[in-house]
Amino acid sequence: MEILLNTTRRVEGGWETGLLWKKDNPPMPDSRKTAERRLKTIEGKLKADPVFAQTYLEKIQEYRDKGFARPVTLAEKQLTERLWYLPHFHAVNPKKPNKVRLVFDAKAQTLT
Repeated sequence: MEILLNTTRRVEGGWETGLLWKKDNPPMPDSRKTAERRLKTIEGKLKADPVFAQTYLEKIQEYRDKGFARPVTLAEKQLTERLWYLPHFHAVNPKKPNKVRLVFDAKAQTLT
């Protein structure tokens, strides 16, 4: 409750709060291998289907343009040992085959 009360603030018509950890600095498993494995799968699909690749890359650019995503700088990576690589994949509605939705898989199991 203390974290919620101390970190919650109004930002651009919405709300932002700190991460509500049960304990300070919980250990985080290395998620990089899992994310890289997912990325290789996506890259294979992009190479196999140029139309899908264009649609997918446009969606990534849309997220960047809206400020939802951005590259992380080396300096930012060096600020903390606590890194989490969030794997993603795509979903397509059969009724809208030209529209790609990105799904960020926060529940992905990490490899040990």
